[in-house]
Amino acid sequence: MLFRSVVANLPPGMSAYTMEEVAKHTSKTDCWVVVSGQVLDVTSFLSQHPGGELAILTFGGKDATEEFDMIHPPDVIPKYAPDAIIGVVGTAAAAPHRLLVEVLPRRA
Repeated sequence: MLFRSVVANLPPGMSAYTMEEVAKHTSKTDCWVVVSGQVLDVTSFLSQHPGGELAILTFGGKDATEEFDMIHPPDVIPKYAPDAIIGVVGTAAAAPHRLLVEVLPRRA
């Protein structure tokens, strides 16, 4: 799935991050992933992941949307790791409170 996010306004406590910033967080003690435009700090969830830590660490610092969507139902993040969501991929130039995500058609 391709997506383009526009950070119009973010909820309190959320931030906008570049993929360059996300890419700095790739270790067992500091692991972030991107899923559908959301930046997740999954560090504290690694040991709880049913598929094991390596399944997440492989995508540390990367966009894991395509692989994640293949094996997880849509409600898995809100259900099991809601506190992992720390922000969105986008520019911080836009102010806090709303994320608009445009889903783009798959390329053939």
